[in-house]
Amino acid sequence: MKEDSLYVKFQNNYGFINLQFAKMKVMGLILIIILYSCKDSSKKVEAFEDKANVPVEIEHQPAKRPQLINYSEFRLENISNFKLQGFDISEAFQLGSNKIVVGYDQTVNPDYDKDWGDKLLLLNAKDEILFKSKGVGDVFLFSPHFYKNTKNDKIIIVCQLGYEYYFGGEVFLYENGKIEYAGNIDIDGNDQETSLVNILKVNEKENRLIFTFDSDSITYKPGNEAILLKNNNIRYEYKDKKLKLIQ
Repeated sequence: MKEDSLYVKFQNNYGFINLQFAKMKVMGLILIIILYSCKDSSKKVEAFEDKANVPVEIEHQPAKRPQLINYSEFRLENISNFKLQGFDISEAFQLGSNKIVVGYDQTVNPDYDKDWGDKLLLLNAKDEILFKSKGVGDVFLFSPHFYKNTKNDKIIIVCQLGYEYYFGGEVFLYENGKIEYAGNIDIDGNDQETSLVNILKVNEKENRLIFTFDSDSITYKPGNEAILLKNNNIRYEYKDKKLKLIQ
């Protein structure tokens, strides 16, 4: 009986030892898994840090400078002996299917209307008037000069004005078959023989038309005032439908 009791006690102790041993094995396995996971995470962190430390090449694009568009004077086909009812025609030119015409408006009485004299006209193929400028009075000279570029279809028209002397010009913009009045350039050369169109340079930049003068000096307000100025980049600029003198 005593031997049986000892045997049972031995069996219980053996089972307890096995249970404890099993627990140690499980704990050891968990510890190995944790250590492996930490090692793998460390590798991932190191790999991420290695990638983060790789130098990145940055390509710097140079800033684009605004394009300067140059205009050059050109000649349109002249139309000889052109007639238009109500106008005494001095010059007429063919521009595609349209016509650019300069003529004295005979339908206006200068005694009662300020809008009299020579006018610039745009006609369609049927010679119907699409545009008519304001009259410039009975001047000796109202002659159109044409300027174009190779980048767009704009045409600048500068009508040189003159009596016994030159006195600037009227500026018009032709685009998409239409004409609009830009304004007056009140400048000529530094002597009575040099006109506006003799020294005029036309450029376009950032949607601005720029009118400069190829002369060391210019005459501002030619005529009664005739102010001689040194040309320190004096220019006219046309933007937002306004022509401004900049000096």
